[in-house]
Amino acid sequence: MKLSVDSLLGDLHAANAESSPRHAVREVVARAVSDPEAVARAFGPLTRGHSTVLFRSADLLVLHIVWPPEITVDPHEHNLWAVMGIYRGVEDNTFFGRTDDGAIERQGTVRLEARDTRIMGEDAIHAVEIPTLAPTGAIHVYGGDLITVERSEFDSATGAEQPFDWKKSEREFEEMNARWQARMASAEASAGS
Repeated sequence: MKLSVDSLLGDLHAANAESSPRHAVREVVARAVSDPEAVARAFGPLTRGHSTVLFRSADLLVLHIVWPPEITVDPHEHNLWAVMGIYRGVEDNTFFGRTDDGAIERQGTVRLEARDTRIMGEDAIHAVEIPTLAPTGAIHVYGGDLITVERSEFDSATGAEQPFDWKKSEREFEEMNARWQARMASAEASAGS
């Protein structure tokens, strides 16, 4: 299969106009990630962690995410439906529910690997962990503009709720990228000696 980013975005726009957009979007993402090599060719090598906006509007946000190895993202909510598709690596999602007093409690973990997709509802709260020494490549689609939606994140140690902080997320990506690059440089140096 040949995949281009433009054709993927066109298919996602059409799916988002369907009567059940999240399910139609899942079909598009599932079709794409069913051929991980085609997605990898379309997006290029996984050499640096990032979250790149491929398309953004009031009713649809499409991200290409490369999770650095061993990154952990605190529990957070989207307040939008979401579809995730993995084409490289492993992504562990731990889901949480709110208790009667507003705290969160762990409900279970789902591992996504290459070729896997998952729909999340508007009320989902999850944490993400990349448990391997390899990066993970993913396509994430949201039923709205995730960047401007008011939402919360939760401290993983205390469970304290606070507004989601994009800048903190970007800093965490950069910290993990620095560790990843240092590990690769160390491995190359060891291989060369």
